[in-house]
Amino acid sequence: MSFFPNQVVPNPLRMQNQAVPSNIFTVMIGGDIFGSFTKVTGLEYSVSPFQIKEGGRNHSPHMRPFDGPGQHGEVTLEWGSLRRDKMEAWIQSVAPGFPFRRNVFISQHKRDGTPFRITTLIGAWPKQWRMGDLDSTGNALATESVTLVHEGMVVVAI
Repeated sequence: MSFFPNQVVPNPLRMQNQAVPSNIFTVMIGGDIFGSFTKVTGLEYSVSPFQIKEGGRNHSPHMRPFDGPGQHGEVTLEWGSLRRDKMEAWIQSVAPGFPFRRNVFISQHKRDGTPFRITTLIGAWPKQWRMGDLDSTGNALATESVTLVHEGMVVVAI
């Protein structure tokens, strides 16, 4: 490969650090694509700080991040259109003796459609299903939502 002084070579670090949209994503539950989701909320992880009181240090306490294991947030999926039969079957299967845990894959895409980040919820199961408000005076979309509890989260940047 020859190098010409006037040739512009893209910087791969600059390309990785560009802002990307948050409104283009797909959700797969197990191996099935589950329709058009309008919003995914609750993708979070937090660690509670542990305060150590020390005699003679009156200006501020020592803070350590190891009060216990970290907590994963409950993830809420909202949608406008969905394959209802599979979602309802999954919600109804949450009972003792049934294999109801699924891995949920949330792929975030760039504007050209290529995925750049995949978040995997490990061992997720539906905790709550909620139907949106029915309002005859408004013209908003009728939405539904399901809240998922999961055992862990893995985020992979592509």
